[in-house]
Amino acid sequence: EDSGTPVNAYGHSFTLNRAKTIKNIRLPSNGNLVVLAISLANTPVSADLTSYYNRAGIYTDGTTFTNPPTRGIDGSGWAYSATLLGSSQTWSNILFNFGPANATNVISATGQTLALPAGNYSYLRMLATGVQGSQPAQSFVVNYSDGATGIFSQSLSDWFVPQNYSGESKAIAMGQRNGSDGAEDRRTFYLYGYSFKLNSAKTLESIRLPDNANVIVLAISLVPNWRPVFAANPFVEPGIIAGQIYSGTIATNAYDLNDDFVTFAKLNGPSWLTIAENGLLSGTPHSGDVGVNTFVVRANDSGNLFDQATFSIAVAAAPPIISEISVQDSNLTLNWSGGIAPYQVQMTTNLISPDWENLGGAVSGNSLVILPTNAATFYRILGQ
Repeated sequence: EDSGTPVNAYGHSFTLNRAKTIKNIRLPSNGNLVVLAISLANTPVSADLTSYYNRAGIYTDGTTFTNPPTRGIDGSGWAYSATLLGSSQTWSNILFNFGPANATNVISATGQTLALPAGNYSYLRMLATGVQGSQPAQSFVVNYSDGATGIFSQSLSDWFVPQNYSGESKAIAMGQRNGSDGAEDRRTFYLYGYSFKLNSAKTLESIRLPDNANVIVLAISLVPNWRPVFAANPFVEPGIIAGQIYSGTIATNAYDLNDDFVTFAKLNGPSWLTIAENGLLSGTPHSGDVGVNTFVVRANDSGNLFDQATFSIAVAAAPPIISEISVQDSNLTLNWSGGIAPYQVQMTTNLISPDWENLGGAVSGNSLVILPTNAATFYRILGQ
């Protein structure tokens, strides 16, 4: 075994059918195949940077190059290994495509504006690096079709010396870089990932790079503004007994792949339940709401995309009103339990043809003292 020979791990991408739900993957029957990791990536909109490439910064191992106008990715005769980098890589669950090896295939920033595929996107994600040292506080400006702009200040580490800047990730680590004489510098070099949050309600047009030739951009992918999605439809929320105060949330029932803030709105259903924008549920059902209550709700994101779902809450009947009457001195005392407040006590003097009349106003308690006015009076208590 040659301990001086570098060992590399290679990335491979398979295009899946987005209209279907993936279940599993069957591997080949080959003990010499080693799988280290598998991730599922979302399909982005890849920005075609071909017309903006102005340096040759990715070469296959063993290739010699002179290319005096560029002298590699750093202007000093060094380049990323195309053998390690491949034609594409996945970072942050997003696929990135690189330019062809052994040709102009990276962008050295000179303040140029790169046209991007027009559309509404949630994020602009970029694979880039600094060369000839770290490049702090670089200004990237995105332009929208309505004239609006978004300015992002981002520091970029040198490809050999990570500074762990805010907003920067080590997207790809490679065990060597290639020299113009075909030699390999077998240390660890990095390609970094950066993510800029876009205004998904606006149509993106372009991005202006910093005016700094030591900022190198290899690939840009745009993350579509995917609509929020309910995890299940329909779904069931916990039940309640009529008369009790309901409290719950559906905030965790919907999610957004872009991590956009999701708001909720009630579209249909019994009036006793209120659905707040943050998904909190509140209200008090009454006896008329006993049974399975069905509601239609909408989840909205900041880009005005939405999903709808139906959910149900079972309302059980409150305990029946059980009353008793007692005599205290010359008064009658009514006591009761069960039912739903407020209560209305009614009276009649004839049960054959009753004409029930309210005895005072509604009460929230469970007792009432009555001064009798007739030798034959009947009482009843009504709840909500």
